[in-house]
Amino acid sequence: MAKKNAITKKQTLIRTLLCVGDIMAVFLATMGSYLMLKSWATWENILTKPLAAWMLCNAVLLLLLTTSFKLYSVIFASVGFPELFRIGLVAATVYLANTIFVFIAGREFTNTYFLGHTTVFVYSLLLLVWLAGSRFLKRGYVALRSQWKNSFTKKKKILIVGYNNEAFTLIRSMTFDENSRYRAVGVLDDDNRYLGKHIYDIRVVGTTNEAKEVVQKYKAEEIF
Repeated sequence: MAKKNAITKKQTLIRTLLCVGDIMAVFLATMGSYLMLKSWATWENILTKPLAAWMLCNAVLLLLLTTSFKLYSVIFASVGFPELFRIGLVAATVYLANTIFVFIAGREFTNTYFLGHTTVFVYSLLLLVWLAGSRFLKRGYVALRSQWKNSFTKKKKILIVGYNNEAFTLIRSMTFDENSRYRAVGVLDDDNRYLGKHIYDIRVVGTTNEAKEVVQKYKAEEIF
């Protein structure tokens, strides 16, 4: 029970830090977009009341979107393409909302504060980089740690038959489970269209008819 409470507290702390990071990202992405596009930009002429109000609205919008798309939970999982798609949707929604704002605000406002379509696009792109980077941080860390550990730990080298969902699940488990006794070195599939494709960093290296040669080449001990 105590261990469970400790884990819950840790997750709450990480969610809180991530939330604060998202709010800071709005500010930094705004500064970054101005500094990248406007050579004259300084802190004094960027930090105006209208832009401060705009950033505050964007911070609220981002928190609502990231909460709705459950992007404060994916940090605890080995995130993949579905989570990346959701992150892309959040960034696209932010861009769309700000594009509509620029249109409604009118040319006078956008010219006064230099908040045009290009600025909004760069701002949304910088937010996308932050959202993806912060959410994929754990996956990158686990993958690097796993690769480092594999280089020092003796594991059975295996070949996996089939470029399919089961292979994705199996390789994902081997990659991120530190206690796994196996290490995938290649995938076999009889459909030549998949030759050279990857499941994570494991490549489709041949067909089942070539299994004998592939086993010798990669020193595989088993075929799954």
